[in-house]
Amino acid sequence: MRLNTSPWLRATAVLFVFAVIASACGNDDDSGDMAEPAPPPPTSTALEAPEPTPEPPPATEAPAPVPEPTPEPPPATEAPEPPVSLEGFVVDADTTGGDLLDGVSEAEASCVRDEVDEAAYQMIVNTALVDGGADPSIAEPMAACLSEGNFVVYSTGVIAANAGAHSDESRNCLTELGRASPEFAYVTFGVEGESATSFDPEQLRPFINNFIGCFSVSERVLLTVRTMDHIAATTPISGRDFLDAMGEDVINCYLDELGMPREQFEILVETAFAAGTSSTTQGPDCLDTETIAEILVILATRMVGELSDESADCLRSFGIEYPEFLDLMAFGDFDPETMTEEQFVDIAMPGLGVFDCFATSELQFVQALIIDMVT
Repeated sequence: MRLNTSPWLRATAVLFVFAVIASACGNDDDSGDMAEPAPPPPTSTALEAPEPTPEPPPATEAPAPVPEPTPEPPPATEAPEPPVSLEGFVVDADTTGGDLLDGVSEAEASCVRDEVDEAAYQMIVNTALVDGGADPSIAEPMAACLSEGNFVVYSTGVIAANAGAHSDESRNCLTELGRASPEFAYVTFGVEGESATSFDPEQLRPFINNFIGCFSVSERVLLTVRTMDHIAATTPISGRDFLDAMGEDVINCYLDELGMPREQFEILVETAFAAGTSSTTQGPDCLDTETIAEILVILATRMVGELSDESADCLRSFGIEYPEFLDLMAFGDFDPETMTEEQFVDIAMPGLGVFDCFATSELQFVQALIIDMVT
């Protein structure tokens, strides 16, 4: 059956379709409310153009860093000349100052030349050290310019040569002794140096023993004889000294044995000593130990200048205890026909005990005695 739709029915259908479309295009919310209308478009007739982003200024290149100048290295300084040691240098009768300067560093040799004038320098170069090595004209520039070690080798070389130490063992021993007490080298030569120029007299006691200990038996014989000769030459005993040392018993013995009056005997003794001989020592056997010990005291007083009572008593006691040593001093040189070198040394070496009798201030003469002998 065909249904006839009325105009109102068609209008209702159209409205229904619009409603469905509107619902589909609106809010999806299940509440069914319709979406609010969109805001009206802006009234401006033209859209405003966005402000252009300013272009960054063109990049400027950073200035290239100026390189700092490379510092120039400091001028090379010449390395100091290595020291030249005189180790093994030997002084003999022919050794000159020039030989010594050939063995040291150029700086030391040039210094010596600069210290003196040309004439003095030529004298140093040509002088035999055994003759003038300890003279201030040579020793002073050497002390000023040589290293302490080289000055010790030089000075002990001169000392060894003059004291009669000719073996390598003796020379090396003296050099080592000088190294242990370098001030003695400067004191002995009377010059200023790196070490102290004074030597404690108390140090002389062990030093003397060590000094003598460096010599061989034969060298000790020679040194002892030279020491006695040196003492006799520098500190002679007069006939009057000899007479003063005698007791009355000794004098009466001579008078009886020689059959002469006292005045004549005294003239004989003084004349003999003035001539450098003593007939009394070859005459009657009247001397006793006490007399010789008293002569030792007189001799020591001459060398020291003033001797304390304690020192004098000690020397008298020493002389009485070691009469063989006093005989050795009184009667001179070594005689190989009467004793061996070993026997001579066995008698002479205890004589070092006389140094124990002296006070510290009195020991200064020993230093002077050694210096006189070895320079």
